[in-house]
Amino acid sequence: MKEEEKELENLQVSNVEGMWSEWSPCSRTCDGGTSFQIRKCNEVNGCFGETLRYRLCNMQACPDGVEFRDQQCASFNQIPYEGQTLEWSAYQGPQDDPCELRCIANTGLVATLAPQVQDGTRCKPGTLDLCVNGKCQRVGCDLVIGSEARVDICGVCGGDGSTCTQPLYHWVVEPASLCSVTCGNGYKMSQVLCRNIVTGHIVDSQLCDESQKPETKMIECNIHPCPAKWVGSSWSKCSVSCGGGSRSRTFSCMRKANSTLTKVPDFLCKGTRPREREPCNTVPCPPTWEVGPWSGCSVSCGEGVQTRSVTCKTSPYFSTEESFCDKNLKPDSTQSCTTGIPCNTGIDNL
Repeated sequence: MKEEEKELENLQVSNVEGMWSEWSPCSRTCDGGTSFQIRKCNEVNGCFGETLRYRLCNMQACPDGVEFRDQQCASFNQIPYEGQTLEWSAYQGPQDDPCELRCIANTGLVATLAPQVQDGTRCKPGTLDLCVNGKCQRVGCDLVIGSEARVDICGVCGGDGSTCTQPLYHWVVEPASLCSVTCGNGYKMSQVLCRNIVTGHIVDSQLCDESQKPETKMIECNIHPCPAKWVGSSWSKCSVSCGGGSRSRTFSCMRKANSTLTKVPDFLCKGTRPREREPCNTVPCPPTWEVGPWSGCSVSCGEGVQTRSVTCKTSPYFSTEESFCDKNLKPDSTQSCTTGIPCNTGIDNL
């Protein structure tokens, strides 16, 4: 059972509609905690109004100055996590639920160590808003939960900005992210912060005039040229399927700017040009039959014979014994032929 649920049971609650319990003990001893009251409804048909309400308490600063969220993360330092003991501190990503306990270990590991932070934990650093029962609650400058009261530009809570001669706070635009590239003209997002003109410190955004807040924008960065480098094409298809061939590619000296590669003179690239040709498919080919051209017909008239060479080879340049080739697939080395000229009777056609 949660500590808050135990406190709810221990409170003296009257069973009369509308009667509030005593205020619970403050959830913190300093730096802003919460206390709550409850009331029960005795009516069968239900009651109107809220049954639970909160107030702030113990708003004085803590003497040690340690953030409450950091304290909650550090409470897990002696508890093994996935088989190892780690040192934890508070972590809040831009998309994280502000009221869950997200922590980062000394190894860089980020984990959710509790589904919700303790009541009174700031939703975000530098704001008055607090987490209550796992939900971020608005806190006005009057320190009332749910209040919309804001500090005006003169530093007056709930003021209308008419009591100062010049604004004490103003908006400043500063980088909020890393540059998109390391060279060649990139961009980064800006963030709008509220700054105290006198101290120069960044303060709660409620202190600045919302109507004067500038828009976030993209800022150019790392506009210096990128160094040129060799950029190669893909390798061509190998000239042969076996027996040792070659393949090629081409290289150009390129420089990147505005996410576009542009060809530049070769001398701007450091180092020698990478090789553009290499051997490929060096595995020996299986022996195969290779045939030569047919010879001329053996006669000048009538029918004769043509011949050609049939050789067993392991490559275009190397022959081997015929026993290494399949004799059943051996092409013919002779064939009949005719000249189309009839021979005269009684004349030797040879």
